[in-house]
Amino acid sequence: FSPDFATDRTLFAGTWGGLFKSADGGESWRRLTRVYFGPPGSITAVALAPDYAGSGHILAGGGWGGLYRSQNGGTNWTANYSVTAGSAIAYSPDFASDGVAFAGGIQGIYKTDDRGFQWTHVLTRSVSALAVSPQFGTDATLFAAGDGLYVSVDGGTSWISATVGPDVSSVRAFAISPAFADDRTLFAGAVSGLYRSNDAGASWEPVADFTGLPVLSLAISPGWPNHPVLLVGTDLGVYRTVDGGGTWTREQGLATLSVWPIALSPDK
Repeated sequence: FSPDFATDRTLFAGTWGGLFKSADGGESWRRLTRVYFGPPGSITAVALAPDYAGSGHILAGGGWGGLYRSQNGGTNWTANYSVTAGSAIAYSPDFASDGVAFAGGIQGIYKTDDRGFQWTHVLTRSVSALAVSPQFGTDATLFAAGDGLYVSVDGGTSWISATVGPDVSSVRAFAISPAFADDRTLFAGAVSGLYRSNDAGASWEPVADFTGLPVLSLAISPGWPNHPVLLVGTDLGVYRTVDGGGTWTREQGLATLSVWPIALSPDK
């Protein structure tokens, strides 16, 4: 979603058939033919910069490797095949001033501090999800999920390995509270279920409703915790809580299919 979705109605969708853009809230779509990695042309990660309204900055990665960058809302693109970004892309909340973004995939994590012109390989472990602290400019904190959970508190320069649970060998999805500086809340989705931390990852508790259910993706409300909505994508469809995790409902409007990526509009 565009950070200014409420007014520009713009969003992008990465698919096995390429990258698509909508400028009317999803009513109609057009394929961006200049973003293509060859057959089958899959785009498996896409993100829009916090200053997208002014900069038009977008990053998109393919499942077979490579990273595309646009600085005009998706009209023109520059390819970088030295970066693997097929799983996750995350911008610094202060991107307009620091130019920092991260891209992750099977080769690990890459970092840019010049708006995507140059990239540095900062972690060599395979990752499936990235989450940047909303206060990145002051705490320099970044989480990476994959064959484990990795945490950096110096902007990606160094990393420590964290444990979510004794039986958790792979973390597929990760979500950080927009109010992380105050509530220290994190969610991790694993093959064995959903886990929650209220102390910045020092300890984790399993969410009973998801015991044994593989969690593929997470989307937390930009208004959390005042708008306590979390979406959980699983092999059985999408689950939703509107009370911060007290109760859960499986959404009946969607077919019961494996749900990998999900997202929430910035204007809730």
